Amino acid sequence: MPKLRTFQELIALALWLTSLVFVQAAVGGPASSPERSPQRLAAAAKSPALPRELAIATHSVGTVYYTQGTAVAKVLTDSSQMKVLAKPMVGPNAWMPTFSRGEIEMGLVSAPDANWAFHGVKEAGYPQRAQKIRLVQRGVPLWIGLIVRQDSPIKSISDLKGKRVASGHGGNFIINKNIEATLATVGLTPSDTTPVPVASFVGGQEAFREGRVDSIFAGTPATAATVETAAAVGARYLPLPKGKEAVERCRRVIPACEFTVVKGGYGILKEDTVFMGYYNYLVGHAEALSEAAAYQIARTLWERYKELWPIHVTLKEWQSETMVDPDPGIPYHPGAVRFYKEAGVWPRDLDQKQERLLRESGK
Repeated sequence: MPKLRTFQELIALALWLTSLVFVQAAVGGPASSPERSPQRLAAAAKSPALPRELAIATHSVGTVYYTQGTAVAKVLTDSSQMKVLAKPMVGPNAWMPTFSRGEIEMGLVSAPDANWAFHGVKEAGYPQRAQKIRLVQRGVPLWIGLIVRQDSPIKSISDLKGKRVASGHGGNFIINKNIEATLATVGLTPSDTTPVPVASFVGGQEAFREGRVDSIFAGTPATAATVETAAAVGARYLPLPKGKEAVERCRRVIPACEFTVVKGGYGILKEDTVFMGYYNYLVGHAEALSEAAAYQIARTLWERYKELWPIHVTLKEWQSETMVDPDPGIPYHPGAVRFYKEAGVWPRDLDQKQERLLRESGK
């Protein structure tokens, strides 16, 4: 039966070639392509799927953190397989416990807040360590300050002595630290003023408009709530004093702070003014945010960061050159580390810092 066997072999060969055509069509390329090899396809099948939905905790509606958080969520949703939503809360002191339990995957928070939360600094409003907080990407520097009424006789930080200054800000302790740091630049403390308790950042804006306080922390000149307040009653920022001593005093309260001159025309600012500020962080939970998701988020924002710029003026400083903090106060997320190493922007000496911070986290 040699001819019959040969015929059967021909039939088998034809069926095999037909199946190969279908396989090739299904994977979209030649069977010999390295990208479509059986080994690569098997690895892809086993890779962790991206989550369908993620949340970013932010400050309350009306703050620049909320505006930036919604912008980041939009770009990630539009450019990835994930639906990302911004979740406004009073502030990081309020949402950090929920985040630490893994019930929120991400957050937008100041670099000082992230550091304080990671180390459990009670004086900064973090009685419990947020050991699972991880850096995904450094965002933008926020230049912040205090405002007074446009027609107020208060002209400098020194003039705040004895004046009514908003305090409290439950759930957003860094506002109090910002006020303390600002006063420290001229040798004052909050006890040198007349503290007026308010419930939140927005509560401070309300007290200011109602005339119950003389000065409040107003965030950046482009903060939505501050722009509205200035339009309603008139407001201007108090300039920080210049000089090395003022910077050193500020850093005793907020170690990461920097000083800069912000040009007039930015938000409600009418003239060049000295401000203090620091970067914010996009952070993720070490476990609730998967490595695959963190990698995709870091990559998407790296490739699409310019799409953030038209959304809000502060986001124009979200730049690829500053996305990697060379001296972070918290560990990086492993997914972010993988992307930055692939992109060739991970500093060599950052490995040692990463290992040290991971040891501190108890990993």
